[in-house]
Amino acid sequence: MVLNRQFTIYILQGRVSMNLDRTKSVEDLVNDIHSEDEKTRLMAYALLGEKDDPRAIEGLLAALETEQPPLKSIVVLGLRGYTDERHIEPLCKYLQDEDKMTVCNTIEALSLIMRRTKSYNPVVIKLILNKLYDDDNNIKSQVLDALGRIGEVAIPYLGPFIYNHDNYIRAWTVLILSYIGTEEAEAIIVKMLKDRSARVRQTAAKILGYMLRPNVIPFLLEARNDEDPDVREAANHSLELLRGRE
Repeated sequence: MVLNRQFTIYILQGRVSMNLDRTKSVEDLVNDIHSEDEKTRLMAYALLGEKDDPRAIEGLLAALETEQPPLKSIVVLGLRGYTDERHIEPLCKYLQDEDKMTVCNTIEALSLIMRRTKSYNPVVIKLILNKLYDDDNNIKSQVLDALGRIGEVAIPYLGPFIYNHDNYIRAWTVLILSYIGTEEAEAIIVKMLKDRSARVRQTAAKILGYMLRPNVIPFLLEARNDEDPDVREAANHSLELLRGRE
């Protein structure tokens, strides 16, 4: 059976249920990885991701070397549930994979493993952040989720993005800070209300409203006097949100 890409996406999103044979041993599942039938391999990857067994991990890592898209992305998903920091380094190279879904799932897997193991590798955090330069918005969105999981330990690595020459990158950085959501992150967003780009200022003004912290009201009141009408509108909208919670 040859699986088309859309069917595989549905499986990834949980929109298609498979009759998984959970009675199979790890040894049998590892053998299934070598099957010529894609559905058999797909089910093996899904089940190995549930097994707390070193052989399952070894099987999935080996499959990453040989599997093709879109099933490769499912192999990565299988690895996201493990809690051994040794799995971080082998996954990193798939951040550069040509398949966008594999890249997205690699970002998710790395951030989940780091959060579970409390092993916040600076090199890996920087590699994930660098995916903001990708032209695919799904990858950028996955970076937001990942940095939200990693949390405030990522803030020291945001400097090159906060002060980036590209307005678009700085605007995405505002979103990352909102996902991190700490007081330090909020303070940086407030400073970005003074950014040279109206787009960045508008993003900051809008995000501060959704963070729902009344202490930013004075800064939003000031932003209502911004020279750009879109920034003023965003500030007014955020003030309405915040006052509605008083």
